[in-house]
Amino acid sequence: MKIAVLGTGAVGQALAAGFAGLGHEVVVGTRDVADTMSRTEPDGWGRPGYGAWQTEHPDVRLVTYAEAAATGDIVVNATNGAGAMDALAAAGADALADKVLIDASNPLDFSQGMPPTLFVKDTDSLGEQIQRTYPDARVVKTLNTMTAALMTDPGLLAAGDHTVFVSGNDEGAKQAVTGLLRDFGHTDVLDLGDITTARGTERSRFTPAKLAYGGPESAEQEANAFRASLDAGVRLFDTAAMYSNGASEQRLGELAEGTPALIATKFPPGMRGSADDLPNALAASLDRLRRPTIDLYQHHFPSRRIDIADLMVGMAQAVHVGKVRAVGVSNYSEAQLRLTHRVLADHGVPLASNQVQYSLLHRNPESDGVLDACRELGVTLIAYQPLASGALTGRYLTVRPRGLRRFMPFFRRSAREGVASVVELLREIGAAHDQPPTAVALRWLMQQKSVLPIPGAKDAEQARNNARALGFELFSGEVDALERATRGYR
Repeated sequence: MKIAVLGTGAVGQALAAGFAGLGHEVVVGTRDVADTMSRTEPDGWGRPGYGAWQTEHPDVRLVTYAEAAATGDIVVNATNGAGAMDALAAAGADALADKVLIDASNPLDFSQGMPPTLFVKDTDSLGEQIQRTYPDARVVKTLNTMTAALMTDPGLLAAGDHTVFVSGNDEGAKQAVTGLLRDFGHTDVLDLGDITTARGTERSRFTPAKLAYGGPESAEQEANAFRASLDAGVRLFDTAAMYSNGASEQRLGELAEGTPALIATKFPPGMRGSADDLPNALAASLDRLRRPTIDLYQHHFPSRRIDIADLMVGMAQAVHVGKVRAVGVSNYSEAQLRLTHRVLADHGVPLASNQVQYSLLHRNPESDGVLDACRELGVTLIAYQPLASGALTGRYLTVRPRGLRRFMPFFRRSAREGVASVVELLREIGAAHDQPPTAVALRWLMQQKSVLPIPGAKDAEQARNNARALGFELFSGEVDALERATRGYR
């Protein structure tokens, strides 16, 4: 198949190399061929200039936008979102007509620096604008929720266990694109619907939590949730350098300044990080968080790009110079956990935590060896999604939630009966303690040895309800009843 990739940046290079590696005939389109080929020096992120990249990929031809679009059976928009419409105009409407047009761009506006804003959102999307402008093209929005490296090598994250989304009006076009995605190794391809659903995925790289869970409606609501948590006795607040391109750390730093809050954050700031990036990434996180020391610094996820032993040596050094108080990991398997514990111990630093998904509806840590290893090694298991993305609140037994979480297993019709029975038991136990079901679900986790849940809260009421788990204890019979009722989720 002939595939035309419009754009010569990191995304364009990754997709062109990926398609060529699958045996397709690939051309890359640019505005000025000579100027593009002259770029041989690495950019500010250390990525090779296109001229250097082209030397390593001689089978990929560089031509103008118009020539590329005319040549390709499938056209891929891999340009910067701000330049997408100009690039497509240069390609020409006639060259795009009746062709599958994959749009992998996002409407990010960096004109005001970092973090970026969106130049189109809420009631429209860049994907929709492209489809309206080129009505004869068969536009499919996809791959825009992940980094360039993951687009063609999904196994870099969680062994490929994650979702890629497609949005578009043309069913045949989406089927063709789904086939290409599966050729790259994507196993979970989710069709969100028509092109209007691109509004959600275009927001995801900017505000992933808000896309999935709704998020606070205003900065004031956000601040109220933070203050309510502090007032109720909550002290640990978790974030990551990757969330919203650092904006999450920056906001938490603003809210936490001058308070007794303990902050946990995560490295790396992007998918292409290496162990060598740790010093600069740590310095940037400290700056955004407005702190001289990070209370808990975690490796966000294991990756083939990062050698765990090398990274942990750097983490230990950060502890010894006083920039980090405790070291943690996230999404680590039992074997990776044991390796990390051993390397850190060799440098006189304990492993503090492993952050993994754990709830009454997702009890995998009990069966995959992670929880037992944590207990054996004296490591705290930090449980994220402890309320199963809100399923355990009982709010979504009759209505599906907003955002992308409506596609999660907990909210499927086939799961509703099982979830309802668990929620009913939570309500029954809660009534005996005058507590909401959320507090009971969190308390059950707290009474599991070595487990600390970290629920999210988008307003003060949710924050106060979460904190109620601190004020009571479940009887042993209640703990056992919940264990039996959810044993099938192990």
